[in-house]
Amino acid sequence: VDTGKVRFILREFPLDQLALAAAAVARCAPEDQFFDVIHTMFEDQAKWAYVEQPGAALIELMKPFGMTEETINACVANQQLVEDIVMTLRTASEKFGVHGTPAFFINGKRFGGALSLADMDAAIAPLLPAAN
Repeated sequence: VDTGKVRFILREFPLDQLALAAAAVARCAPEDQFFDVIHTMFEDQAKWAYVEQPGAALIELMKPFGMTEETINACVANQQLVEDIVMTLRTASEKFGVHGTPAFFINGKRFGGALSLADMDAAIAPLLPAAN
């Protein structure tokens, strides 16, 4: 990825309303913090997604990124943003056969489920130009 030989694209696939809200919040994060926000959401998922008040916990989790309750509520209420995320989900499902997460596409081939780094390397390495 860092050398430009591989392009990494993340697409949301929210499986419930809470995941849809989290995807909207991530899209509202400053562009240079997007992947840090996503990483934090996954890394600390037990702290916000499986608690009695997940919305309040997500707000607390996003404070270090400069997001406030007001900005988060605005993101979740942004109907166009929510519709865009839902369209991404529908496209993945209907056009590309994705029905769960994680799912990876490597050179157009779909890999369902979690891939180890070794498995991912085995799928990517043959596609890269030979090292000089």
